[in-house]
Amino acid sequence: MSQTQIEATALLCRMLESTAKEISGPLLSDPGNQDALAQLRREHLVGFGEPLNWLQCPECRDDMARVVRELPGDMVLLLCGGDCEDFEAPRSVCQTTVVNTERVVGYVATGLDLNRHQVECLVPDLVWRMGLVEERRGKPVTWYFARHLNREVTAHKLLTHLASHRADRSARILTSSPVPLPTSSPLAQYEVVHLADVMRVSQNRFEFFANRVMEPAAVYQVHDSATDRGTTLRYVRTERNAYIDGVAYPLEAMQVNILLALMDDFDHRMEGSALRDACGSSARNFRPVKQFDRNKIVYETFIRYVPGDKEYELIICAGDSDWLTLRR
Repeated sequence: MSQTQIEATALLCRMLESTAKEISGPLLSDPGNQDALAQLRREHLVGFGEPLNWLQCPECRDDMARVVRELPGDMVLLLCGGDCEDFEAPRSVCQTTVVNTERVVGYVATGLDLNRHQVECLVPDLVWRMGLVEERRGKPVTWYFARHLNREVTAHKLLTHLASHRADRSARILTSSPVPLPTSSPLAQYEVVHLADVMRVSQNRFEFFANRVMEPAAVYQVHDSATDRGTTLRYVRTERNAYIDGVAYPLEAMQVNILLALMDDFDHRMEGSALRDACGSSARNFRPVKQFDRNKIVYETFIRYVPGDKEYELIICAGDSDWLTLRR
């Protein structure tokens, strides 16, 4: 399996959890996601939506920007309503993407060697009964696929189905939602497996690993040691993830740049202008907190603004003290 297939699967799961029908923003314009996005488009799992005429300014993330015109070299000219004024940006910032949920479900069925035409939709666009297999004689498994299982209403609807069809003992649930589910979830006691932990995007299907599909979820978690990682920045450079209490928080490109700049600085403390330059941002009103709008918990956990000195300081957690403080 190629790294692109792995990244494409993870990206697809994040898009499946989006509440927007047409998805846009840093997740899709991030240069680091373009190969994965291209893989999903080749498989027709996602397609293009209507391009945006107005979007959140990719520089300051504070004001709205208008698309003035297209430029050569796959670029566009944007005009920000705030301090950024006009600037050039990749055309991808204006693109929107639509997930082909029906094809995703069909690929899941094919990967499980089930008939895609016999898949039953239980909750429109959210929950499906994929089918039943017998992994061992007298040991039936009923496969389900669900999005937005972190919503209590979705979890309750699936739970109601399981109870009414007496499928609670045979149910195995695939989901694009983060796992494990909260202990308060109606499905907390069920076997719920993250889609990216057992499959990879492949040609005309999702390719499953049989030794993972048919074993208990705890045995084959791809994020194997994540639960032991605690709160750390150790994997920002290699995985583009920050970990908080063992949970991985994927980072956007500028978020990675900000954290790496503070991590690589001698005393892990920088003025705003120096941090802006280190991150390669051309925004006049550079505010790191705005770059973490979609990842506020990461900002609050690892970055502190010191008003008196007008500096941004890296918060070094206990799990990082053995390697980050050595740089002081």
